[in-house]
Amino acid sequence: MVFAHPRRSLIDLERLALGHTPLTIVVAPAGFGKTMLIDGWRHRTASQAFGTFDAFYRTDARDAGLVLARCARDLGVAQSPIMKVMSLLAPGSGGLGVEFVARLGQLLRAVSERYVCFLDDLHGISEDARRDVGRLIGTVADERHQFVVASRSDPPWPVERWRIAGFATTVSADQLRLTSAEITQLLPPGAAELTPVVHRVTGGWPAAVTVIGRRLEASPNLDLDLETEVLDLVDYVVAEVLPALPEAELRVLTRTAILRDFPASVAIAVSGEPAAPGILFDAHRRTSLITVLDDGRYAYHPVLREALRRQLARCEPESEQRLQVRAAQAWLDEPDSFATLSNAVDHLIAARSWADALDLLRGRLVQIDQNARLDRFVEWFDAIPGRHWRGDIEMMLRYSYANLRIGRSAQAIESLHDPAIERDERALAVAKLTYAWNTGWSSDPDEALRLCGQARPILSVLDESDQRVGIPQFPGVHRFALAAEIAAGQANALLGRFNKAATGLHQVLRHRSEIAPTQLPQVHGTLSCALAMRGDVDAARAAAEEALEIAREAGLADHDVRTVPARLGLATVAAMTGDRDTALTTLQHAADRCRPARAANLLAACGQIAALCGVSHSYLAAIDPPLTPATVPIVEQFTVAAAARDRSRLGDHARAERLLRTTAPHRLTLGTWVEILRHRAERRSVKRWLAGLDRPSSRHARIVRLLAEATVTESASEASCRAGEAAELASEGHLIGVLMNAPAQLWQSLDIERLPHPMIIEAVARLGSPAAPTEQFTSRELEVLRLLPCVGTAGELAARLFVSENTANWHRRNIYRKLGVHRRREAVARAVELGLISRSASAWGQLGQVDLEAGIEPA
Repeated sequence: MVFAHPRRSLIDLERLALGHTPLTIVVAPAGFGKTMLIDGWRHRTASQAFGTFDAFYRTDARDAGLVLARCARDLGVAQSPIMKVMSLLAPGSGGLGVEFVARLGQLLRAVSERYVCFLDDLHGISEDARRDVGRLIGTVADERHQFVVASRSDPPWPVERWRIAGFATTVSADQLRLTSAEITQLLPPGAAELTPVVHRVTGGWPAAVTVIGRRLEASPNLDLDLETEVLDLVDYVVAEVLPALPEAELRVLTRTAILRDFPASVAIAVSGEPAAPGILFDAHRRTSLITVLDDGRYAYHPVLREALRRQLARCEPESEQRLQVRAAQAWLDEPDSFATLSNAVDHLIAARSWADALDLLRGRLVQIDQNARLDRFVEWFDAIPGRHWRGDIEMMLRYSYANLRIGRSAQAIESLHDPAIERDERALAVAKLTYAWNTGWSSDPDEALRLCGQARPILSVLDESDQRVGIPQFPGVHRFALAAEIAAGQANALLGRFNKAATGLHQVLRHRSEIAPTQLPQVHGTLSCALAMRGDVDAARAAAEEALEIAREAGLADHDVRTVPARLGLATVAAMTGDRDTALTTLQHAADRCRPARAANLLAACGQIAALCGVSHSYLAAIDPPLTPATVPIVEQFTVAAAARDRSRLGDHARAERLLRTTAPHRLTLGTWVEILRHRAERRSVKRWLAGLDRPSSRHARIVRLLAEATVTESASEASCRAGEAAELASEGHLIGVLMNAPAQLWQSLDIERLPHPMIIEAVARLGSPAAPTEQFTSRELEVLRLLPCVGTAGELAARLFVSENTANWHRRNIYRKLGVHRRREAVARAVELGLISRSASAWGQLGQVDLEAGIEPA
């Protein structure tokens, strides 16, 4: 592979200026810009000579002597003495010889002018010749006669002693690495935003940056796979970098190339070389293709790693499997952690030691689960041929469980229907439990309840039996029947059966000693959700906080999906106590933890709780491939009610009612139903409809029912009485958020002065002025009002309405008059305040993008 140097000289930056010591040595692998650096220094040097020991001169010492003689001539030495010096070189000799070095040194020292002699590619000549070049430099170089030498490997000279004595300066590969600013200059125009990615992929290696820059120039959409583009340099490294390495060093590097990030102790065990740490340190010092991480581990650049593995395949073709087994044992000898386990399993699989890998996994299942890395567990089992573990009921059940937990339902169901499981009644019952445990969160809580009911009798017998051979204990729960109760509680909570869920989970927690700490957060979190929706916010908050505390003590990762139910419980508490900003923030955090696990129903539940805050939002958007949650009635009832209320408050009552009637009323959404129906029907008919519904039992539902009844009653005193009862119920737990969700008509008709309950007063204060009745606006005026945030001129408004500018201005003036404002900004703000424009609507977000003082404002 032929490599061209970058278009720009690195010496353009002062940080790489030529030093003032007699000798400067630049040591770096190929592709780090050594020649480019020297070229830049030469442009700033008046009297100088340049010679390169490149591939053309790799024959004998005579060629090296010829390079030095040419440099002497360029520095002003006469031709005649140079020819006499050249005659001292013996054809075919390995070194330059003592006489040649002494005579040429005399000639170079005799040059009276200040000069710099640049010698590139020192690695291109024999080791004896390199030593003689060092002797020559040691006798000639001084403050007036400087030398600059570039090499891919350390020269066999006392460089460190020279450096300490102030005689030499060294430039390492790390100093030649490009900074982000330099990478930006090397990339084509318009690609600057890719700089962080390029810096990460290349590590600042100039050769790799140049390749990417040129590929980007040829790619009009800047859509390259940068990792793949960099790997194209592997052939270059094999041809140019590896041949310059000493044999002992190359042996250590190729053997450890089977490793990813690794400590020196593992390098010793795998390579079999006690000197491996010193070799790695020296290689790291010379090149940034080997880096040292913060914890002291070594890491190869992907290009170097691939090049070394190719070299290993050529040099030791039979050794890789042996090295992989040795690497697995080396990792297991390291301090125990999930990283050491993961590396060990990876190497056993790479060595095709299937039985050893399976034995190791069987013994570390708890550790894998505690680290929330079931994705790795599934990945390992997919890599092990099925003939080694399919048919093993225990491993099939564990594999299915893991697949369900990470959202691979199809693979899980396929495994659960394996003939080996279906033929065993006990295994089939555990398979149903496994599916039910997870499907309640991801697909179908009704199905989960049905499966739990089918499996529970057999599971109870299995719990009492001593014959569990081949049936693994359910992960995190001591008894199968108890696990079924937990699964049923989860499903009931998602189905909106909050009383049943809370009762069942309270019973479960009487046996908490039989539940692992990794599962308890999910149980407490689900209980928190059920209690919060019932209105028992203090108990719900306590259950959620306990769930998160247990999760921390159990070492569960913060992003573990098992912490999500507790976060949903806290969001529900915040919504019901009026802290809607905290509720929405908490929901966003919960959704962020659900998406990697593809927990569709939990994401849908986030939307259900957002509806308690008056926000109609789906947390399922922007997930690829798309997720489809189960049809859970309570979720639809809440989310549809929120969307219908938004539509109604924009004045479109007919469409709001049609939308609302696509679902059945839930006792917790009655406020929205009454608010919308009151716009479409007379008070008495809505009152009769409400009276025909079942009476609720939970505090939350009773408050909602009382507020709805207060809205439709004909007597002002009766309305005040019912509203007062609702406020009194809301006082315990301070459920101000529930009061604020009361039908809008209640606040317009309620005589606050005759009902001085502190909760009512606080709700009114938070809501602001009672909403203006939307009947005073025509449907056309409401349409114009919704367009105001989205248009900048009267012409744009007219175009959107398909009317003349005069007609558009006439509608606008009527809107301003009815809102009591004079400018568009004031009109939009007032409309949001009154609920005529939804604050969460996309039009509101576009308000800041248009000219607010454009042509539709009055003169």
